[in-house]
Amino acid sequence: MWMRPGFAGINSFELNTGSINVYPVPISGKATVSLKLASPDYVKIDLLTPTGKSLLTIYRGKVVDVKNIDFNVETLPAGLYLLRAKGNNTSMIKKMLIR
Repeated sequence: MWMRPGFAGINSFELNTGSINVYPVPISGKATVSLKLASPDYVKIDLLTPTGKSLLTIYRGKVVDVKNIDFNVETLPAGLYLLRAKGNNTSMIKKMLIR
């Protein structure tokens, strides 16, 4: 945002395009998250409850093109969860079912 006497404005902001996927579906034991971005970004991928409460951070770091992250879900109860990838120019959410 910028301001001058008599004027105010917001600089343009472009959201990073890409995709976030998780497999296998449904998940039991071990899962793989695949994050693909159109442009490099530093991101944090969190596992959330359906109400948005953060349970754990799966990854934190730079993604240049595609990043695959394996993680264990054996200790989590069966149910619906959300994966959130958030960065400087990235914001994505994906549903995930654990059985």
